[in-house]
Amino acid sequence: LSFSQLGEKLTRMPKPYPGEVDLLVDGAEFFPALYRSVDGARQQIDSQIFIFDNDDVATDFADRLRKRSKEVRCRVLMDRLGSIAAWWTPPAGPLPPGFVAPSSMPHYLKKKSRVKARMSQNPWLVADHSKLIMIDRNEAYLGGMNIGREYRYEWHDLMVRVTGPVTTELQNRFDRSWKLQGLWGDLGSFFHRDQKPDLTATKASHFPIRILRTTPERAEIEEAILVAIRMSRRRIYLQNSYVTSELLLRELLAARKRGVEVNFIYPEENDSKLLDTANRRFAATLLDRGCRVYAYPKFSHVKAVMVDDWVCLGSANFDGLSMRINGELNIAYTDRKSAEELRSRVFEKDMRESKRLKKVELRVPSYSLSTPLLQQL
Repeated sequence: LSFSQLGEKLTRMPKPYPGEVDLLVDGAEFFPALYRSVDGARQQIDSQIFIFDNDDVATDFADRLRKRSKEVRCRVLMDRLGSIAAWWTPPAGPLPPGFVAPSSMPHYLKKKSRVKARMSQNPWLVADHSKLIMIDRNEAYLGGMNIGREYRYEWHDLMVRVTGPVTTELQNRFDRSWKLQGLWGDLGSFFHRDQKPDLTATKASHFPIRILRTTPERAEIEEAILVAIRMSRRRIYLQNSYVTSELLLRELLAARKRGVEVNFIYPEENDSKLLDTANRRFAATLLDRGCRVYAYPKFSHVKAVMVDDWVCLGSANFDGLSMRINGELNIAYTDRKSAEELRSRVFEKDMRESKRLKKVELRVPSYSLSTPLLQQL
């Protein structure tokens, strides 16, 4: 499956730009890399986060931004629903003795600093589930992790560091989101002008990267994943913690019927009982049709798909909210070397650490194969 072939099928998709991707698996890799970038920033640090928690990890990151704001421009955009809900939820692990959580992270960030902080509004309860941290407009971090203790120490998760001309488009995305949540709201977008990527900065190691989004008006992530699976020839890997899409299930079953190997990894224990049941039902249906299903031994928050050599990863879950409603940010690309690294460091490693399931172990009914979406398979 070549990038150009997929691009022909996705005529409504944004144009790809050159860049490079470095995988950062779990908080042990992501947070130290992020801290080094923050400490080394020379011009600006922009953070767009679904959950900016108020625990010790989040306040440590906030303190770093407060300190750097004396020298570089620092802006933080956090989702109101996600962040406030996290402030009211105690962490699973113990906090340091004597730690007192701030009651409001925007106020904490701005106190005695030059940090500018905004909370995204949630009209019709639509959340901005994106995660994007920009350093000096030419280095981007994105993926599944928010800023908080569970992402640093407890959960299995994935972020990437992106460099190259494509970061200009990622910066444009942040700038549009920032203006949208300003005083002028939607009118602010009329005063925004995108910067054009400098293609003369392209290196031999760069490959085309496409930025995919979900908004109430755009379903780029869902469309790209469904088309990629429809074009699959050899094998598919998926890992996600929240899976409810019957459209996705249909394409996976159709791929398996063509002889494509399908591997699905989901967390053995979930932070949502409702979605845990949905995951198991999804898994049971895959098992009915000869797919391989793996239960990861702890909570995995990884959100990634690999179809042959095509990769799509970022903030989006495989549920209705992420595919159709909430603001999401993913990247997609075809590069054999980068794809092989994702396969070996994430998918294959997690499959070895997981339990390969049999249908009798799930104890939930599969989706009815007589439903309209599945009856022809």
